[in-house]
Amino acid sequence: LAALGLVAEGAMYDWSVLFMKQERASDASLSALGYASFSLAMALGRFGGDWVRARVAPVPLMVASGLLAAAGMATALLVPVASAGLLGFALVGLGLSNVVPVLFSAASKVPGVSAAHGIAAVSSLGYLGMMAGPPLIGMVAEHSSLTAGLSCVVFFALFMAATAQRALGGTTRTNAPAAPAAAD
Repeated sequence: LAALGLVAEGAMYDWSVLFMKQERASDASLSALGYASFSLAMALGRFGGDWVRARVAPVPLMVASGLLAAAGMATALLVPVASAGLLGFALVGLGLSNVVPVLFSAASKVPGVSAAHGIAAVSSLGYLGMMAGPPLIGMVAEHSSLTAGLSCVVFFALFMAATAQRALGGTTRTNAPAAPAAAD
């Protein structure tokens, strides 16, 4: 899941501006806002992420994150106006903002694996996705279109949502600290 989440992040880093320029015929300044809208929403989602993760269990949060990212990317790809692209990229950023923190937290709690090893494994696979994903999308774009290449982000986000329960193991509690015991 970390690899898929970071494939989507890498796609936004590498392809959002070109998508806006090439597929939406935006000028350079508007095209640059594609990446900016993604980044701003990602940052806002990360800043508020602790609050969200304290109130929403990991599985439903991962499902919602994947669905939001998929809906955002689908909006950017299917609605042929620049403003829809900007909105879509922002939704992708907001959707992906809690994926890595949720997965790092889960990796630190795997039974029989030290927290350091769990986080190292997840981050290694995640960054492999970030490195391999954009060229994969470029290869699809070269043989078809950038829209087709970026549609991989929709499928990856949907896959994250669909497999959250299995990957995170039925965790239903939030990450909130336990309430103190009542005094007798």
